Amino acid sequence: PINVVKPIIKSVKEKGSFTPPIFGAIGFDKELASFIDGRANGGVYISEVTDGTPAQKSGLRPGDIILAVDGTDVNTMVDLKEIVYSIGSSKEVSLKVR
Repeated sequence: PINVVKPIIKSVKEKGSFTPPIFGAIGFDKELASFIDGRANGGVYISEVTDGTPAQKSGLRPGDIILAVDGTDVNTMVDLKEIVYSIGSSKEVSLKVR
């Protein structure tokens, strides 16, 4: 989707390159996650968290469901990626997690 590409293009124009931010978690959209965990009727279901990454350092755990990032609702991995890419790799965000 174009909203994922916009911050990449902006970074390349301004800096000559783009370094993707590392989140450190694998997640599933609500449609697939609802088969794994019946609580997942919205948000992004986290199935795996990599040690030493921002996701792990924030306390995110497998089984968590991210409902919002910095007050913006997320329901798909694309939603999550759009927000993370637009914020960049050096800024902290707040997560609403169930």
